Amino acid sequence: MSGPASPLRMTAAEYLAWEREQPEKHNPSVVVEVLSPSTERYDRGEKWRAYQRLGSLRDYLLVSQAEARVEHYQRTDGGWRYRALGEGERVELTGGSFLVDDLYRGAFDYPGDEPPETPDPDA
Repeated sequence: MSGPASPLRMTAAEYLAWEREQPEKHNPSVVVEVLSPSTERYDRGEKWRAYQRLGSLRDYLLVSQAEARVEHYQRTDGGWRYRALGEGERVELTGGSFLVDDLYRGAFDYPGDEPPETPDPDA
């Protein structure tokens, strides 16, 4: 069954069937947000409070665009554990792990990152 044009036009039974077919969309265990100046406050505030209510969520990652930095909230028996990780560190998710360096490899190597060359006045 494919999702209807609008969830507002579903019966409860249709919605539950649709939700069962796409559990990863409705019951995520990991959510990754790439921070931007225009959304960072929302991602850290209202959106984060809503995500905390998802019983399936185990890991919430906030990824910086400006530097190699990952903020990791991980669900524990007593609430949420927070860690800020940078270069050389490993993000330990509930179901796996990755190096921060691997996530950012080449991310800052595109044209425009280098300072402009200063002309040699003696040349």
